[in-house]
Amino acid sequence: VLVGLILAGLVAFRPFGGSAPSGAPATFVRFDAPLAVGSSDIDGKSLAQLIAGAPAFPPVDGMPAETWQGKLCASCHAKEWTKATLCEQGRFYIKAGEARRLSVNHPFGHAFSAALRNWAENDCL
Repeated sequence: VLVGLILAGLVAFRPFGGSAPSGAPATFVRFDAPLAVGSSDIDGKSLAQLIAGAPAFPPVDGMPAETWQGKLCASCHAKEWTKATLCEQGRFYIKAGEARRLSVNHPFGHAFSAALRNWAENDCL
């Protein structure tokens, strides 16, 4: 148990840009800092960059390519993606719990929603 606590502490205080074990999100996710989460689609990009981008795969299984390809994420969402609205979404993932978050197939993958939740847990800095 002690070794686990020590290792958890080392992970929690690693410098930004350090890789997380097993593709886990960095402990201190920041809005404008590059992510290091083990997912090639989002590694090296910040949350700010990702919300201004386009989905990597269909947001909904079976959606025709012409509906989503080449479009920004914001073009399909009911509200504008800003730092504040993204923080609200991250807080939803906190309330929903791990099982619910992992059941949602996000267009940037589960690593994105895990990073978003982590960012919200750290007061959306």
